Amino acid sequence: MPRVSVIAQCFNHARFLVECLDSVEAQTFRDFELIIVDDASTDDSVQRIREWVARCRPETRVLALETNQGVAGALNAALAVTRGALVIRVATDDVWQPVLLERLVAALDDAPAHATMAFSDAACMDAASRDLGCSFIAMHRPGFVPRSGALLNDLAVGNFIPAPTVLMRKAALDAAGAFDSRLMYEDWDMWLRLANLGPFAFVPESLARYRIVDGSLARTLFESPDAVTSARLAHTHCLMAEKVLTFPVVHESGRRFWRAVHFENALKLFLRAESDRLLLRKGLRWYRSPRHVAVSMTASLGLPRMWVERVRDLAGV
Repeated sequence: MPRVSVIAQCFNHARFLVECLDSVEAQTFRDFELIIVDDASTDDSVQRIREWVARCRPETRVLALETNQGVAGALNAALAVTRGALVIRVATDDVWQPVLLERLVAALDDAPAHATMAFSDAACMDAASRDLGCSFIAMHRPGFVPRSGALLNDLAVGNFIPAPTVLMRKAALDAAGAFDSRLMYEDWDMWLRLANLGPFAFVPESLARYRIVDGSLARTLFESPDAVTSARLAHTHCLMAEKVLTFPVVHESGRRFWRAVHFENALKLFLRAESDRLLLRKGLRWYRSPRHVAVSMTASLGLPRMWVERVRDLAGV
């Protein structure tokens, strides 16, 4: 049985995927299986994948999904056929350094047995593979110094972990549950759930190159979302908040952050008629401010949305 299962995820990455797959094949650590899952690409990704497999690694398993499942759905499909005790995934527009697997496996081997994953930083690059002069961690959490250990409370107020550098114990993944296909992005949610189960091991190197391109998920979600995307993102944040607020060891600062996230997004959805009153009613378990309770209770009473807006304005929330 292979020690590590590598999942390479593709969706319309025809122009990038060979560079990615070559970097996987170039790993100094060799005890791994490769599973490539294509999420119903509309370009010639599948053809290029099969050509690469025939030329470079014939034992690779290729899952060519006929209908688009989204990142989480495609990842769960690939996870179902993994055999390794350790699992890592990489989008086929990103690139690994040759020692990535070697360093991450060693870090988990040296970590406590209950550590759930190892990770490192990643350098950012553009569509032409040019260095953007920043790292993933510096871009997402300026000034933050990553470390090994219990990181739930650090993660509770913002993600800083680049997905292509995360090596997870399969047993921890099984305990955390599947990647949540209801969410618009799946990684931060999983890191939070894994951090709730145990510590992480950090490798103080930049072991991957993370590609940022026009049309990427990050830019679509956070820079210029349309109305539909904005609503889905708000629902994602509500669902994540409902999970994190049940974790017993999250500090009060993290709880304040996620209470606010839940309230703001639930109210946004309610006022836009994108959801019923259920999300706001759920929030009554966590809201402590009388102003927030007043708005939530007004919505729960079944009054028109215009009344909820008036109470919100009067309460100053």
